[in-house]
Amino acid sequence: MLLVVAVGCASQRAESESKDAVKQENWDAAVYYYLELVAKHPDNVEYRIGLRHARQNAGNVHFQRGMALREIGRVVEAYNEMEMAVQLDPSHQFADQVLEELRKEVEILSGPGGKVELEEMKRQAREAKVKPPVLDPASKDPVTLVFPKPKPVKEIYDAIGKAYGFNVIFDPKLKDDRLPVELRDVTAERALEIVMQAAGHFYKVLDPKTIVVAEDNPQNRRDYEDLVIKTFFLSNADVKEVDKLLRSLIEARRLSTNEQLNAITLRDTADKVAIAEKLITVNDKAKAEVLVDVELLEYDTADQSEIGMSLSTYSFILGVDTAAVSPDAPEGSSFLSDLSNIARENVFVNVPSVTINLIKSTGKASVLAQPQLRITEGEKASLHLGQRVPIPVTSFNTSNTVGGSVVPITS
Repeated sequence: MLLVVAVGCASQRAESESKDAVKQENWDAAVYYYLELVAKHPDNVEYRIGLRHARQNAGNVHFQRGMALREIGRVVEAYNEMEMAVQLDPSHQFADQVLEELRKEVEILSGPGGKVELEEMKRQAREAKVKPPVLDPASKDPVTLVFPKPKPVKEIYDAIGKAYGFNVIFDPKLKDDRLPVELRDVTAERALEIVMQAAGHFYKVLDPKTIVVAEDNPQNRRDYEDLVIKTFFLSNADVKEVDKLLRSLIEARRLSTNEQLNAITLRDTADKVAIAEKLITVNDKAKAEVLVDVELLEYDTADQSEIGMSLSTYSFILGVDTAAVSPDAPEGSSFLSDLSNIARENVFVNVPSVTINLIKSTGKASVLAQPQLRITEGEKASLHLGQRVPIPVTSFNTSNTVGGSVVPITS
């Protein structure tokens, strides 16, 4: 008897502590107390659902802490929090993915010069954007070049190249028109812009010390544009949807998708690839998920009268406080002349208490199934409960007769 009382008290204490922890959103403590309750009452559905709910919330709390710690560079602490999140909620796929990334970062940190190497890797990842070469003239100082009389434009370009220290080559189809121009106290880039605008030309940087000049027309733009190739591996977005997005927004035409790797490869100008990278980053987000707990209960309809709301009494007493109406009258009575003194505050009625009986609380319901349904944002989910029961089908074939009788065939 003492053992039963002790176990009962311990369960009540754990249940009370678990409810307090849930109210205070102390999910780690809630998991601890629900684990204790489930260990003592493994068949209690309420405790198991409470444990699952606490695990998911505790896992999400640790996940958020891990992401915040990773953002400020505290990789080891972020790894510990993310590992706890995965242990509490193994179904959290995004946490598992981030945990794997953090595991690699921790391995790098543990090596010699690991912190510097990790920071360098992150910097390279942030700056890993395809960029065309940029002109780097030998002289950054402003220069003055004056051509008052029309001069062949190629000679003007050659003069600018010699003055600032870079090489100039020309498209074979470029016409050597004559042009007067004055360039006073301008940098190399500004000098090229002035002459290009006046002559209707454009230039492409081949390397930091060399440019090629061509006539500005659509064909030359296509021929001389820098095209780069980059592959994007998507974590959450659908590769077909991203393909449609890029084709419609940036008019990308050179796209290739790999559905098995959930990757998309783009070949286009550096500017378009950079825009595509930003669009993919914005759209490649993890989808929200909803976890639905379903219970299938079996209950005898003969007991359905016990389910619902019941009152403590179904008779109501309406009374009058006679002591307040007729203080001089005997107890429980009143003078007729004092009836006009009855006011609202002298009248009372007894209100019965209400009891709500649920199916499971009666103890007469049996749990047939407790499936979980995880639904991803934007997708449909269905749940089928039951079992396949074969139904015999009998057919009659008049060709199969025995002694003039038709023999039924059952399948």
